[in-house]
Amino acid sequence: MIRNLRALSLALLAAFALAASAHAVGEGRIIGTVNDDKGEPLPGVKVTFTRPGTDYQQEKISDGKGRFTILVLDATKEYTLRLDKEGYQSYEEVLKPKPQDTLRISYQLGKLVPVGPSADELKELEGKNEAVAFFNEGVNALRSNDLSTAATKFEAATQNDPNLAPAFGALADVYVELGKNPEAVAAADRFLQLQPGDARGIKARFDALRAMGDKAKTDEALEALIAVEKSRETAVRIYNLGAESSRAGNRDDAVAYLKRAIDVDPTLDQAYTALAQVYMVMKSYKEAVAALEPVLARDPQNLEGLTIRFEALKSSGDKEGAKAAEAAMKTAQAAQSPEALYKQGIAQYNSNNLPSAIETLEKAVAADPNYAKAHYMLGLAYAGSDTAKAKAHLQKFLELSPDDPEAASAREMLTYMK
Repeated sequence: MIRNLRALSLALLAAFALAASAHAVGEGRIIGTVNDDKGEPLPGVKVTFTRPGTDYQQEKISDGKGRFTILVLDATKEYTLRLDKEGYQSYEEVLKPKPQDTLRISYQLGKLVPVGPSADELKELEGKNEAVAFFNEGVNALRSNDLSTAATKFEAATQNDPNLAPAFGALADVYVELGKNPEAVAAADRFLQLQPGDARGIKARFDALRAMGDKAKTDEALEALIAVEKSRETAVRIYNLGAESSRAGNRDDAVAYLKRAIDVDPTLDQAYTALAQVYMVMKSYKEAVAALEPVLARDPQNLEGLTIRFEALKSSGDKEGAKAAEAAMKTAQAAQSPEALYKQGIAQYNSNNLPSAIETLEKAVAADPNYAKAHYMLGLAYAGSDTAKAKAHLQKFLELSPDDPEAASAREMLTYMK
């Protein structure tokens, strides 16, 4: 039996405007990256972008790098973005783009994990009354991904046997997937009465409370979860809270959550780089540099970390430190593949350092003239300064990859570059 992990979304923590020449009034853009729970790019994710209460809808598919782009013609409205891929958690959130801005967001989707009865639970259920039959029918419904029927069957099982712990655990999970969060909390609470301290119930309870937006209760549930399971999965859940806090402008909360994620899993490199990005926005450049030290100690060639460190030292006015950091960044850059250069260019773009982003992306296409996505990013980077070059790179992108999920966005951009 399967259930979805809660969405593990990771957000890059700034949005940068392109020049008005590349945008119609009120237009915005979303550039997203989807990774799996190990941080690897996740291609083939269906991205559905809708406006609540209207028939408006865009659909995209993440490419081989896990990337997608959405052109928002009216960025003054509120939209819903949903991610779906077979075998992974479906995720949905409300986004409010900003006119004439590019919102860059990265997500992590967790794989499906076992739910329903374990072998020990099945053995425990042998010989029980009618509740067992309802429970098994709920399990079969889950196998068919029929959540509504599964919920009905598990409800019947709990009504027939109020002490049937596995039914309450499965019901809590299903309620969370259905968005019935108060009901999920109640089912998880009953499950934990029957099986105190069980991580399954604590996870469901945390996920439901987080979705309900009650910070105090969510933080309390988080501490309970950390107490029973200090894992990468738990660390990513905390990371998500940090990303959400940063998007909401609550940077003190973002820092606290990201530090907590690092405490739970000191190897979660994304938490260090995200923490450094938050410190950059706060102009706490010394703290940004310090946050990157563990990442660069593990991987001295990490171009993302080296790039953020250079930007932090430069912004702090540490000329000697910035000079050394730039040299280290360029040394690492010289030994990198076009793919690594492409990723560094994106990191520079995220730091609003467009000249450096252009320089790096130009190196990527020099090393691999057929690197379609690098041409696409160059089109974005040049859009505010050199329309001719922006058009040339977007046209090259379409020539190399006419069926790419971003091809439609590239064509739309070209229509504005007269």
